[in-house]
Amino acid sequence: MNVYHKLAELPRFKNAVLTIGSFDGVHKGHQQILQRVNQLARENDGESVLITFHPHPRLVLHPDQSSLQLLTTIDEKVRLLESYGIDHVVVIRFTKDFASQSPKAYIEDFLIDRFQPACIVFGYDHRFGKDRAGNIENFRDYAAKGAFKIVEIEKQEVDDITVSSSKIRLAVEKGDVKTAAQLLGHQFTLGGSIVHGQSIGRSLGFPTANIQPANKHKLIPPQGVYAVYAYHQQQRYGGML
Repeated sequence: MNVYHKLAELPRFKNAVLTIGSFDGVHKGHQQILQRVNQLARENDGESVLITFHPHPRLVLHPDQSSLQLLTTIDEKVRLLESYGIDHVVVIRFTKDFASQSPKAYIEDFLIDRFQPACIVFGYDHRFGKDRAGNIENFRDYAAKGAFKIVEIEKQEVDDITVSSSKIRLAVEKGDVKTAAQLLGHQFTLGGSIVHGQSIGRSLGFPTANIQPANKHKLIPPQGVYAVYAYHQQQRYGGML
């Protein structure tokens, strides 16, 4: 998988099948979109391209009032996207200037000029542009003119619960990592650097590793004891957190 952080680095994609969003958690609802994007790319002898944003748009647009905690850091998100078979991930630096584009400029100057999409795949609630004024109707106008095809993904249900990042966050906040994993379609993860603590575990014969998360907005489960897999230097270990 190729990852791009600058628009100037982008190649000319072949029959790009495009999807756009924050994809926090890369949960089961997102996975339906990714599956469809990959399928359409194969059917059209094209490439799957996913556009995501960093920082998360809410952290930029509402810095004073946003208490948003992320299910995935940008690095975790990219690793998950690679595991689901996306060909190209484009990480757009989200700014207020980017958010202030009109729907017309967003579609013509950003999407068409930069990506030349053959097809664009959306979740059911996709909004974009200044004041989130753009929606799928804007894209239908361009699709009717033959600019590209569009595909809309309906709400996905898991055990009669609509999958959403906010519902997964609620589960993690309650320590219900089992429900979170069910909605995510993979285990909730924490990553970061090992930092020194008080070495109490070592003095008891059970040395521990203290993890400092790399992103201050990363969601942390409540205090408790969790069964985990720990990954270090490409090795997996059973453990307790």
